[in-house]
Amino acid sequence: MERSAEDWPGQLRDVLGCVRGVSRTDAACLAANFGTFEAMVGASSAELERCPGLGPKKAARLTAVFGQNFAD
Repeated sequence: MERSAEDWPGQLRDVLGCVRGVSRTDAACLAANFGTFEAMVGASSAELERCPGLGPKKAARLTAVFGQNFAD
């Protein structure tokens, strides 16, 4: 079993890395550009695409994941 990261950037990489096509570099860029997970989740696809390496497909995947209801 893979060991989970204990710091926020590492945890963010672990979580975002579960989305198909999102790399560790993408996760680091998102963290640097948005600062908080809340800001990232609230961003539009167009805003996400402003991160280098995040094109329309990755941004759409992230937006879809962020819009899911995980409470069910």
